[in-house]
This record gives sequence, C-alpha cells and structure tokens, in this order.
Amino acid sequence: MKNVLNDIKTRLINGEYKNEEHVRLNIVARMLSELGWNIWDPNEVNAEFNVAPDEDNTKVDIAVFVNKYSPTIFIEVKAVGRIDSSLSDTERQLRNYNRNQTALFSIITDGRKWQFYYSQTGGEFSKKCFKTIDILAQDPEDIELSFLLFLSKEEINSGRAKCEAEKYLKLSQEQRVMEDSLPEAKRLIQEPPYPSLPDCLVSLVV
Repeated sequence: MKNVLNDIKTRLINGEYKNEEHVRLNIVARMLSELGWNIWDPNEVNAEFNVAPDEDNTKVDIAVFVNKYSPTIFIEVKAVGRIDSSLSDTERQLRNYNRNQTALFSIITDGRKWQFYYSQTGGEFSKKCFKTIDILAQDPEDIELSFLLFLSKEEINSGRAKCEAEKYLKLSQEQRVMEDSLPEAKRLIQEPPYPSLPDCLVSLVV
C-alpha cells in the first residue's frame, strides 16, 4: 500500500495524470485493487453503473459492490484539480444517485483529494462528509490508515468502516455546532456575569 501511494504521489507531483480517465484507471482502479476489490469483476467494481435504469440513463462513474444486489460505494471521478470547482454540483449528483439506491459511502475524488460521505445518514448531503484525504498534503501514514479503514474490502465487509464513519461524522457535526455557536459565545462573555468562553460554548451546544 505504501509503495502504491508513494508512486501515485510522485506521478501527481510530476503532472502525469492528464484527464479524468487517467484518474479513474490509473489511480482509483489501482487503489481499489490494492484495497482488496476485484476490479476485473463487473459484479464487484462496475464502471458507468446505471443507478435507475427504469427512470433515466443516469450513471455513476464507479459503483463498488460487496454483493451483486446493492451498491456499497459510489465514486464520482474528476480530473486532477477539478474537485473544488464542481463540488456542489457533484454533491447534488451523488445525492440524487442515493435516492434510488442508497450506498453506504459516496466518494468524490480527483485522484489527489478524496471526500468521503456517509450516504445513509439524514440531512444535507454536503454535511454527510466525514473524511477528506489529500494525498499531497497529509501525512503518508494517516493517508494509508484512512484508505485501509474506509475503503478496504475487509473493513467494509466487517462493518468496522461503517461504525468508524458514524463516529467521525458525529465528531464533525459537533465541531460544526461549536463553530456556529462561537459568535454568540463571544458576545455573551462581554456581558455580566462575564462567563468564560468554554462555559458559554458548553451552555449553547448542550
């Protein structure tokens, strides 16, 4: 796994991935294979998967299956550097895919950045993001552990990936609540009885 990640990182730095297909084949498929998925079996890794064949021709770039009856992971692929400019539109796409067949995880990636969403929770789709990986910016060991935990076939099958995703998502939601409450907390500490900032935050979010 380390060697694969190091090679991908080097090729990203050198600008060798020129388009979306390079990312899909040379990064995403390679990573899936390394993480235990049989990329040669379309019942397990299905490119251009038609999410709702009875309704329209909408297709997700890659659908990954633990069993052939329901998708486990949806992956939308972008060219390197294109993830941020189209993030809202891609999140809407994935939200719509999950209306017909709800996957466990949905992923948006441009090969460098990987955004993981826990599709099976409620609320706005953008708030379902529980993990972001940046192959060029983050610690290599953390990157490896994150991929092994949330994208390996073994951890998906065991149910551990789902449990850990729920923990990560809860933590990120609590952090968002704290951030949203910060302006009000800063206002309150300037008024009698002049509480501390931590006490204000606790009183607002509990």
